[in-house]
Amino acid sequence: MFSPAIRITLIVAAIIIGSYGLSIGSSSGWIMILAAVGFAFGYFRYGAVWSAWRAIRAENFDWAKSLMSTVRYPSLLSRQTLAYYHFANGLLCMQDDRLDAATDHLLAASEGALRTSNDRCIALLNLAWLKANAGEIESARNYLKTAGTLPHKQEVANEFSRIESLIEETGENRGEKR
Repeated sequence: MFSPAIRITLIVAAIIIGSYGLSIGSSSGWIMILAAVGFAFGYFRYGAVWSAWRAIRAENFDWAKSLMSTVRYPSLLSRQTLAYYHFANGLLCMQDDRLDAATDHLLAASEGALRTSNDRCIALLNLAWLKANAGEIESARNYLKTAGTLPHKQEVANEFSRIESLIEETGENRGEKR
């Protein structure tokens, strides 16, 4: 996916070239106008979410925040893109220590149309971590248990013990027993 600035540039360029083609009598100008409509549709349907998602995976959080701020109408996003919009925003909110907002976004992502069970598992593990830090031990255990039932990659499996020990440590500090 192109960045929003490149998409807008492509839309404007396609309209100009298409209009010029139509003004000189070339019917191929319609192809450029249709291309502009396609770019505009993609801009509103997918926004900059996928570019931001790649930036998050590359741990370029400032660029990801910048890209996510360009999504003006998340309600126009496709179901899958909306799930990743929430997933990306949840992870970015965690980076900024806005844990309540992160919980809301990650919950929406985990209930949304994430592409893979690995991504759903990651969202649930982050929810377990957030709930453990908030002192909601039983909720954290439930998220961890649900995440454990999903197929996931080995890198994700390594996080289970870390989060489980955090849950147990937090529970012990609060005087809870398993």
